[in-house]
Amino acid sequence: MIKTLKISNFKSIKKQSFEFRPLVILTGTNSSGKSSVLHALLLMLDNKSSHSLQELTKKFNKFNIARNNLIKKSSIDIELNSELYNINEGDENNKIHCSKELIFEENIFFISANRVGAEDLVSYNDYEKFGINAEYAFSYFDKYWQKEIQIAKFEDDKTLKGQLWKWCQEIFELNFDVQTKKINENVAEIKYYFRNIDKELSPFNVGTGISYALRILIIGLNCKKGDIFIVENPEIHLHPKAISNMAKFFIFLAKNGVQVILETHSEHIINSACYEVCKKNFDSSNIVIYYKADQNSDFEKINVGNSGKFVDENGNLRKYPSGFFDANSAELWELL
Repeated sequence: MIKTLKISNFKSIKKQSFEFRPLVILTGTNSSGKSSVLHALLLMLDNKSSHSLQELTKKFNKFNIARNNLIKKSSIDIELNSELYNINEGDENNKIHCSKELIFEENIFFISANRVGAEDLVSYNDYEKFGINAEYAFSYFDKYWQKEIQIAKFEDDKTLKGQLWKWCQEIFELNFDVQTKKINENVAEIKYYFRNIDKELSPFNVGTGISYALRILIIGLNCKKGDIFIVENPEIHLHPKAISNMAKFFIFLAKNGVQVILETHSEHIINSACYEVCKKNFDSSNIVIYYKADQNSDFEKINVGNSGKFVDENGNLRKYPSGFFDANSAELWELL
């Protein structure tokens, strides 16, 4: 689990310390630097067995690419749980050393915002479980749909398939199963079987957001206590109601020992998390929000009080930073 993260001179981050909790939400404006926090973490993962992670991190693992051009310090420093890692100026072969704590796709899982959407045929991979774009999530499901998962909410069927079906009912309010069939050694076919109409449908004939969200659910259900689950933009192509329901899935994982880190633009994720705190379904001490207004600003830490409202470090009520929840308030008041 990640307890603390300190980043200095990395991309848009000048110098910042982060306290991590079971649920961490990173939010802010476009291109402000939210993903820089995730990229700092990804640099420290052992990626020898993941070609997709190697391809991503090589875009920011060199000093001259990743340094903050405003402060221009001579080293990039990333401190994880009190262990310091750095890249020094002048030594372009010096990359961040891998953390011994975090092993990609063993105890830490990451889904990028560029994840794959609807597909009816998926390939297998012998080296990666899911891939950073969740491109192998359904082939993993094809292999392990009968596997009993460790963190199961529903008692009647603890298999991956059974839990996925139940969560689909809760999140989308649709009664369907994921069906996969192995075509050959390299490829599997995907269908969605809708129980209420007794019919199989191609993923291309079902809402796009479902394919995006199912990849999140498959990987999240694979997690066990002590794992870390990082998701960029979990709200992609989802209706606001489904986004709020998806937030409950993340809170369920966080309550059961999985550290969940979300990078999001959706107020529905934040509202749903705050509501769960208000209803005493989630402890306020287990959630923290970091908001970044633009490239030149620092992340602003926002706590959630026991009532589900935003509070400062002393527990006093505070407003959320401008430009997020209030973005359309002027227009709404004018319409009234």
